[in-house]
Amino acid sequence: MALLALPLRRTAAVSQICRGMCAGSSTETATGINILKAGSDPPLRPDSEYPEWVSRLAEPPITYAQLQRQLEGQKEREITFQQGKRWLKLDNRQRIKDHNTHGGTV
Repeated sequence: MALLALPLRRTAAVSQICRGMCAGSSTETATGINILKAGSDPPLRPDSEYPEWVSRLAEPPITYAQLQRQLEGQKEREITFQQGKRWLKLDNRQRIKDHNTHGGTV
């Protein structure tokens, strides 16, 4: 609920997130963000008023192949927790796909 109260600026990240949700496009309000029956859409603010991570929302996540190449030469302690967590998730997903493709022989 706290994120909904944060007025969003129509940056590239917000535009991509809202592309399917927003009915109209406005440079003054975050159209389509309001979920309350009696409420109104919040006004947009300058980029300087938003945290830095908002602009990173539009960046695509690193792929399994990219992460695999990045982690090849590194020791376990040199990778971040987030990188390790993402690699584990993607590796498990890949093993399940391989298992299903080969009929359980992998």
